Amino acid sequence: MKTFYVNGQKVQADNLMVSYEQVVKSVYGDNNLQPSVIYKGAYRDGSGILSPGRSIRIKDGIKFSVMMTGNA
Repeated sequence: MKTFYVNGQKVQADNLMVSYEQVVKSVYGDNNLQPSVIYKGAYRDGSGILSPGRSIRIKDGIKFSVMMTGNA
C-alpha cells in the first residue's frame, strides 16, 4: 500500500499509479466535481503538474496540491 498526501490529507492507494481524477476526487469527492471547473493538480517530489486524463507512479509520501482555478 502506498501513502500520498493531497492538500495535507493522507490518502492510501493499493495501486502503483494514481490518476488526475483520483487525486481531485480525494479532495472534492465524486459529487462535488463540476465539469465546467478546471482543477489544477500540482505535485512535489517530482515537481510537475498532473493534467486531466494523465496518471503518475506514486512515490511513497508524494504531496499533491489541488485547487479550483476557474471555469473551463
